[in-house]
Amino acid sequence: MPIFESYKRAKEEKKEAEGDKTEGNKTRETAREEKKEKLPTVVEILKNKEESSLFGSYVGAHVGNGVELARKLASGETLSSEELLVLSDARNGFFERMEAASHFKEMLGGQELQVIVNSNEYLQRLAEGVGVEALRDAVERQLSLMAVSGDSSFERLAASLNKLEATRSRMKEIDGKIGEFTSRYGISEDSMSKILANLPENPSAEQIAAAVRGEIGFFRRLRSKNSRESIVAQIKEIEKQGVVISPAELESLTKRLDDNFRSTGQLLNSAIKGNKEIRGHLTKALRSEEEPETERNDTPFQEVVDFSSNTDKTKKEIEKSYKEFVEANDEKPEEERIPADQVESKFLEEYMGKKQKIGFWGEIFNILLDSLIKEVVK
Repeated sequence: MPIFESYKRAKEEKKEAEGDKTEGNKTRETAREEKKEKLPTVVEILKNKEESSLFGSYVGAHVGNGVELARKLASGETLSSEELLVLSDARNGFFERMEAASHFKEMLGGQELQVIVNSNEYLQRLAEGVGVEALRDAVERQLSLMAVSGDSSFERLAASLNKLEATRSRMKEIDGKIGEFTSRYGISEDSMSKILANLPENPSAEQIAAAVRGEIGFFRRLRSKNSRESIVAQIKEIEKQGVVISPAELESLTKRLDDNFRSTGQLLNSAIKGNKEIRGHLTKALRSEEEPETERNDTPFQEVVDFSSNTDKTKKEIEKSYKEFVEANDEKPEEERIPADQVESKFLEEYMGKKQKIGFWGEIFNILLDSLIKEVVK
């Protein structure tokens, strides 16, 4: 290898070694960028039937003039350099929302949803009718779409669940520290709970140490490490780490957790009442209708691309249908005949009713088809 190439390589290795000291020699920023690179490209997203529909919904909700940009892309109009970058950048935001939905699903797993249900009377009564699992399934089926489409109920629910998770995390931290403390002095969890229940709201380290020593066996107490001073020192060390062993904090966190669950329950209540699709899934559950894992019939992006690439064929079909529509109208008795000035609009309404599609790209298809019909029958 020429010296210049080996020198360049050596400099790069030195830079990597000096700059990436965390997270297995990778900074968080580097790890984040690598993750972005591993995510599917916009091209790959648009080739995937389900993801293309969700990505379209994201673009329509979060990108300025997103619907017009999607129309231009689907119809084959050449995008400007700025528009190309807008779509490329939208990929990052899209996967952030998809990740939020995935995290949301994880948090609703296990017993978490049952506790949320128990916190709200409407949800309790609903779960009595369809069951908690059907309720979980109905919500999960809509989460991804809610996340990418800018649904405000998702944003509020996600924020509430994040607060709940933060409270849980804090409780886990305190539980772990108290667990280490009791293990060190050979005290059971029940004994420590009784100690805390009998202490003042905000006890001093000395008061906790005195109560703890009362629970330590005689022979363990003889050891110097179980002296009152060592216990006080241990408590103060825990306090330095931001954990206070006090009934007041335990009470505060317990109340906060209950409040978090009630708030999340109320928001989930509102989301269900305001989301027709979720209620549709619950209705199917009541009817014992089996729903496949992925049952959305949204029009995929590629179908709209194929349509826009064959406009000449579609125009001929429209011309033929329009001619037949006019002839059929002319053959009707005069009193049943559509007035001449309404024939075009009636044809448009009837033809669109038969051909229109659903989903984000389905709406783009409808826009393109509407324009094509008007071009033919003008």
